Amino acid sequence: MQALIPEYMPPLNILLVESGATKANWALLYNNECVFKEKSPGLNPYFLTDQEMTEQFSSVRKKLPKEIHQIYFYSTGCGAENQKKRVGNLLDSVFQPLQSAFVDTDIIAAARSIGPQSSGLVGILGTGSNACLIKNGEIHSSAGGFGFILGDEGSGAALGLLLITGWLKNELPLDIQTLVNTDLHLDKAEIFQAVYKNPFPSRYLASLAPFFFKHKELTWIMDRVKEQFDWFVKRYFLTLIDENQSVKVYLIGSVAYYFSEIMKEVLLQHHLELGDIVKDPMDGLIAFHSHN
Repeated sequence: MQALIPEYMPPLNILLVESGATKANWALLYNNECVFKEKSPGLNPYFLTDQEMTEQFSSVRKKLPKEIHQIYFYSTGCGAENQKKRVGNLLDSVFQPLQSAFVDTDIIAAARSIGPQSSGLVGILGTGSNACLIKNGEIHSSAGGFGFILGDEGSGAALGLLLITGWLKNELPLDIQTLVNTDLHLDKAEIFQAVYKNPFPSRYLASLAPFFFKHKELTWIMDRVKEQFDWFVKRYFLTLIDENQSVKVYLIGSVAYYFSEIMKEVLLQHHLELGDIVKDPMDGLIAFHSHN
């Protein structure tokens, strides 16, 4: 009997979304090649209504050159099962993929971006911060991700909060106070509105982090960034490994990227070996989903 010839299966169109609190990166894979990229505001479901998320999804959908078969959505705020289900349902209703959307946290994206069989410590230092320990491509344990009120050491929001509280309490060194007044033109009423009333307070706080990079040669700036990184390493990385355990460290996010030299110094002091520091994980995610 002649063997049956399997029907031709066309390549799947895979939509990847990686989102922090401030911005989201989108990429469309066709036949394992990236054919579309887009950026949008961050998609943390804790700060967005169903309508707001649907509007952002619909805006991107209109730009896509192909229909979608699969969706992998990674975002801060998607750790809880109810949020995963909620976001997945909204994605399915807008994009109507062949398979239900996969939804998980941004730390999963960070872990996958370093390679399917990799092991080591992975940290995100962008608007917020969190960390995990990867063993053979799987998350073994995690730490952080508490938001700027309860944690986020080393993040852009933490740096912004430090600057604002110092300014409000007149505790900044005179040279820093002068630079803040010249560069940022802070106003108490605007600060209170942004932090206590407006949506996305972490975005507002993180928007002040470039001040630190602009003046990173100043001792006070370097000391504060180093102090934040030291807290991040102690409170998150070191709690995930045994004493003297040898692992590589992979860092993702704009704060880690722009202050990489200070981070390298802190890691060296804690006897941790740096694997890599990248600004965002999308290139690594594209590689992961092109082969998995």
